[in-house]
Order: sequence, then C-alpha cells, then structure tokens
Amino acid sequence: MSLATLTVPEQMLLLLLDPASGKPRARERFVNYAVTGAALAELEAAGRIVVHRGRIAPAGSGPLGDPLLDMAFGRFRSGKRPRTVRWIHRNADAIGEACALSLRERGLVGIEKRRALGLFPRHRYPLQGPDVITPLVEELRAAAEHGFPGPRHQVLAALVSALRITPRVMPGSSRGVRKTMRSLAGSVWPAHVVRRMVRAESSGDA
Repeated sequence: MSLATLTVPEQMLLLLLDPASGKPRARERFVNYAVTGAALAELEAAGRIVVHRGRIAPAGSGPLGDPLLDMAFGRFRSGKRPRTVRWIHRNADAIGEACALSLRERGLVGIEKRRALGLFPRHRYPLQGPDVITPLVEELRAAAEHGFPGPRHQVLAALVSALRITPRVMPGSSRGVRKTMRSLAGSVWPAHVVRRMVRAESSGDA
C-alpha cells in the first residue's frame, strides 16, 4: 500500500507507534489528541472547517470520500462554534479509536486491549504486514532536511513536537531540526492547541 493513500490522521497514529511492539510512544490520551489535531488539519485543508479566534465552525456539506474524515466532520453540529480545546478534548478518544479501526481495516495493524492494574485500558497496535512505520519516519526525516516544505509534513512534525516525543520518533535529530519542529508546533494551530493541552495535563501530574 502506498503511504500517500493514508489520511493525515492515519499517518499520525502510525508515526506515534513503536514498530517493534506496536505500543504508543506517548500517553494514549495524548496520542488521541495528536490524531484528532491531524484530522482537523485535513478537514481545514479540504475547506470543511473554519477556525477563528479559537473557535471551529463547520463549512460545506456532503461526504469527503474517506470514512474516517467523514466521521470526524460528522461530530460537528450546524450552527455551533465550539472552542478548539473543548472540541478536541471531547472527541479525541472517539476519533483515535476510529483511526485505529481504519488502519486495522486496511490490514496494517491489529488492536490489542488490556487493562493496566486491572483498571486503565491500554492498547497495542502490532503491525500486521510490512513495516509501514519506518518508511513514514524516514520520509519525515527527508522532509526535515528541507525544512518541512509541505503542509502534510509540517502538520506531522508539529504534532510530534507538541507531544514532546521527537527523540522517540526521530532519534538523533539535530538541534536545528528539533528547533524547526518546535517552531511549527507553535504556528500550526492544531499542534499549538495540542501542545497547550499536553502541557496543562502534564503539569497536573506533577
């Protein structure tokens, strides 16, 4: 399967998985935030949402041609303009789950669920075929050499940085690359929102 056929949220989820174990490289809740941010970026690129002063408004109608994106867009309500943080927080788990199911339907990953300490659900997404994660990482590395010129790579790089896991996804990245990714996390609005959410929840753990 060509990586180009995957949606941005699907590519995001794959980048956030360890290819050997299928375990998320970050806290699952944060992974879902990033996947949802990627979905919002793709909806905006398709002209289906408009963001103004921290609020999101749906635009247009009709199917987008992808079940995952249609599901994400369907979670907006006509006439409503929710705040970005609130919308992501409310819909992240559902969109993250839908993204994992989409990758499973494509035959790329399995889904294994267990409960840590018998209480908290934890998921693993082992690869079911050829390794599609490493090529995605290498593609992102190649884009980094040119300053992430394309919007898709900018979104992916920004969200990786927003989760503060660049060394896990792209080990050995130069200081300049990490600085560029941090800058993108501040300028690509879904990543900026996700970074704020991650910082707020991480500080709450301290």
